[in-house]
Amino acid sequence: MLVVVYTGEKQIVIAYRIADGQVAWTYEPQLTLEPQHTKGGPLLTTSLVFTPDGKRVIFCTGEWGGYDDVNLRWLSRILLLDAESGEILRSIDNVHMNNPTALALSHDGKWVATGTSTGERYQRTNKKTGKVVTFENKDPVRIWNVATGKLVRELPVHSRVWSLAFSQDGKYLFGATRDINVWDTESGKMVQVIKSNPEPMSLALSPDGKRLAAACQSKLSIYEIMNFP
Repeated sequence: MLVVVYTGEKQIVIAYRIADGQVAWTYEPQLTLEPQHTKGGPLLTTSLVFTPDGKRVIFCTGEWGGYDDVNLRWLSRILLLDAESGEILRSIDNVHMNNPTALALSHDGKWVATGTSTGERYQRTNKKTGKVVTFENKDPVRIWNVATGKLVRELPVHSRVWSLAFSQDGKYLFGATRDINVWDTESGKMVQVIKSNPEPMSLALSPDGKRLAAACQSKLSIYEIMNFP
């Protein structure tokens, strides 16, 4: 099965059967916050991943209550779908103050990491009250327990997160921000910052877990993963 996220005029997830190329199922995220002043439904804000057993598909969505919402709320969610039917199994809500921008699943399928547009500021004017509200996104990278939906760890970051990738053993998390960050998932501390110019936009780990690829706009960099002290 091939599952694709489409984020054009219509936000939709479509699953195709590889054997015949036919559509197996589709999923359109539904509005949760009310009132809703914006057009369309929630945004599909990250790529998607299969769990290691192939039974579930995981991705993130984001929506906000619109200008008529007194609190100008956002709702960011991790959604877990049944890979066979496309039915929603559960969600992890309020993962960030604004839309998630990156998602990664640990290789054992136990943890899911999310990042957002950390460091950015937003201003919104409520049409009913005329009040201007300023939001500053200071959210860290967060690691969640897939089975329970509970927060496991918060990792420090100071700029927008474009991509995340777990090491093969789950001990480290790599993040594409202004540079490449490396966090220890047990302690939550950043153990290395790899300077990158231009900034990295996407990360991928080799199947043997020994190399990290970083797409940096005009170039592709390959790093050898060593043991950290």
